[in-house]
Amino acid sequence: MPATKFTFYSKPEYFAELISYLNAAQPGERFITVNMVTVPWQPGVAEVLDAMTAAARRGVHVTLLTDARNFLISPSGLVPGPLFYHRRLPRRRLPGRFQQQRRILGALKAAGGRYAILNRPDRAFTNPWYGRNHIKFTVCGDCYFIGGCNFDSARQIDLMAAAHDATTANWLAALAERMLATGSAIAAMDGLDFSHEVGLGRTFFLDAGVRHRSLIFERAIELIAASREHVLLATQYFPGGEMGRALLAAQLRGAKVTIIFNQPGLFSGPMGLLNVAYNFAQRRHLPENFFAHANTGPGYLHAKLLVTEHGAMLGSHNFVEQGVNFGTSEIALFVRDPKFAQQATRTVLSQLSQ
Repeated sequence: MPATKFTFYSKPEYFAELISYLNAAQPGERFITVNMVTVPWQPGVAEVLDAMTAAARRGVHVTLLTDARNFLISPSGLVPGPLFYHRRLPRRRLPGRFQQQRRILGALKAAGGRYAILNRPDRAFTNPWYGRNHIKFTVCGDCYFIGGCNFDSARQIDLMAAAHDATTANWLAALAERMLATGSAIAAMDGLDFSHEVGLGRTFFLDAGVRHRSLIFERAIELIAASREHVLLATQYFPGGEMGRALLAAQLRGAKVTIIFNQPGLFSGPMGLLNVAYNFAQRRHLPENFFAHANTGPGYLHAKLLVTEHGAMLGSHNFVEQGVNFGTSEIALFVRDPKFAQQATRTVLSQLSQ
């Protein structure tokens, strides 16, 4: 990929690219990945983790940073994990899949790699959804990937953008090192949300993870407020509240508004019922066309993308207030480039049509 140009990946393509890099990486090269969820038994994830361990054994500098949610609650969100009951992981054998997760991390460390479980709770019985590290990025040598992909189901509809840029890759790697050293995304950022320019028309925004505060959400609202032609928002959840009001104002100004979100049937258990109730409430004061593009499956939409005529913002933020209220560490990249916006949109829409 030429400098300053981006390549876009679906989730399976992203996993394949990581494996390709790891298999070819030479001793002394770096591979750093940050995510919220690591599910080692998922197809695709298992192959990436195996490639990471093999690369570490060859002398590649491999680092995995993943959130404590992996040990607070099961991927289904129904079974409490060991960190729900304890501040530290017990030394005894862990129940079920939690033991497999710990074994994978131990294998990486034994091979010479590094890992950290970020944002561990400071007391037992912590709400598993509060204070999470939701940041996702990967650095492969001088290339970086940014977007919404966790290390979980490859069947999800998701998006990663990648570019060769040694300066930006070094900056992201330094951020990861601070996370590794502190064990906390919020501590790594000194509790401050901030922006970072990486070139003409390209800006990273980061949320440290302070409850009820989000620079990314604020900039997204500002981007929508400036739109006069079109707004496209792809996100997991229907965007009501302040975001819904901003989208309605854009439509009333004459902008074409398209919202793509998961219909409640794609959520399991209590989350499905909560989304039914929330979407029903939003229909009372938002126009019906806002609900016309609900994703009905079979793929689950996990991409986070906001596009207007002024550019595109993508990353880990869902552009809804719930994550802001939970105090979630997030990252997003804004690019003022119509081609970037078009390619990112095409990557998401092409997966929805399959």
